[in-house]
Amino acid sequence: MAVNSGWQPPTNAGKFFATLAALVIVSWGYMTIPSGCESTSPTRSRTALPGSPLEKKSDGSSVVAAGTASATTDNVEKPKTPPPQERPFPPTDQPNIRVRVAAVRGEPVQLTHPTGWLWLKGENAQAGRTFRAPIAVYPVDDGWRIVEANGTTQASNFRLKESGALQVEAPKNSRGEIQFGGSAYLGTANIVRRTDIDANASDLVFIVPLEEYLPGVLAKELFKGWQVNTYQAQAIAARSYAACEMEWWRKRRHYDVVAGQASQAWVGATSDAKSLDAVASTRGQYLVFDGRVVPAYYSSSCGGLPASAVDSIRDGTWTQIAPLNVTEKGRRTQCCEKSPAAKWQATFSIAETVDRMNDWSKQAGRKDLGPMNGIKSFVVGDRNSLGRSMTFFITDRNGKKFTWDTGDFRAAMNAGAESSRDSLKSSALEPRMDNGRLILDGRGYGHGAGMCQYGAEFMAKSGKSARSILERYYPGATIVTMPETSSSSVTSAALVSSPKP
Repeated sequence: MAVNSGWQPPTNAGKFFATLAALVIVSWGYMTIPSGCESTSPTRSRTALPGSPLEKKSDGSSVVAAGTASATTDNVEKPKTPPPQERPFPPTDQPNIRVRVAAVRGEPVQLTHPTGWLWLKGENAQAGRTFRAPIAVYPVDDGWRIVEANGTTQASNFRLKESGALQVEAPKNSRGEIQFGGSAYLGTANIVRRTDIDANASDLVFIVPLEEYLPGVLAKELFKGWQVNTYQAQAIAARSYAACEMEWWRKRRHYDVVAGQASQAWVGATSDAKSLDAVASTRGQYLVFDGRVVPAYYSSSCGGLPASAVDSIRDGTWTQIAPLNVTEKGRRTQCCEKSPAAKWQATFSIAETVDRMNDWSKQAGRKDLGPMNGIKSFVVGDRNSLGRSMTFFITDRNGKKFTWDTGDFRAAMNAGAESSRDSLKSSALEPRMDNGRLILDGRGYGHGAGMCQYGAEFMAKSGKSARSILERYYPGATIVTMPETSSSSVTSAALVSSPKP
């Protein structure tokens, strides 16, 4: 496709037709473009954010925020290039992380800024242009349609012939952040066309310096009243996790993480002092094992029955390391007993259970998991060394036997759920059948690998330092502080021992 990098008005077919076309387009824009930056439009069609690539299993998300439900994983991209075999070295300068904030389908990306202006540039364009905010951006066949002053009487349409992404920045030296859906986000925004989904699909991705990104993670992941040491431990874990995600997706996808539980939750810009202080006081600190960064998975509550990363995340060299394995020595029977999700119960009819399992296995292309005709028996198959259920053995009414990974079962049940009350908080489940219903006694919230956030808070309240918390949940890992420099001569050997946080 030939690319014309110039910004163009709607038509050049003569004054009369130009005026007529402009009036038609603007009038059509008023009828079809939601006004301003509304986030509650009934026509809005943002899909759920995709799962992390570091997960082999479908057990909810890599990171489950305290008190929130797991995200589903539709519209996941399938990169053609394989992931790296080795974990990354700690960064020797501050990297930028690419955060997908929204998967926008069948509607425009609507952005604004407190100054009333935004600067846009096509990926292949020679120069950019300033537009009056709010703006609405639509993907079109040969590029982008941009409506400036969207939702006002001064609304104007522009077309940019551009095959690549659209970059959006705030005016130079201005205060305030780019706003989307009622929230403010740090960094530069990229709007990426998703023709692999459909012609009207796009992703909104913010590119943010890592240390500026992290406070928004802590502000979303932890409760405001929690201890400073919990926040510091979370900051180091979140930084390490992010570094691994960046390495995993580098050159393979247009974003590294999503701003939801499928990666780690992110509120965007935040003024929360505790979150800002925790990131600042641990700046540049990473969890390292054998010289490489540990993918520091964490969940809300392990329920006293943790899982190894191999059990619940993925198998491979990234997870087959001591800090992510569970042993009897590390048993956490009283780790998070005060968590609201330490113990819970869910009940489903057998018919509903079978419907959800059959629907999920069909969509996932898992012929080994279905279809099943009712359920005759449903029992735990394998357990890990601490007694957490890993598989279920299921026999249907025809006598056909199925072996379900507990994470896949949780994903199947949650895919068919209409609300958080109709879903499973974790895959640590003890099933029993009674009078046509499946009763599931559950423990914890999330995948159970790595740090337990409620357990970390319990330790912090007991006077334990952030270092002690991390030593418990990632045994064998070391905290290192990396000097920030852009010099190519600095290598992974330049590790600086960190003071005890």
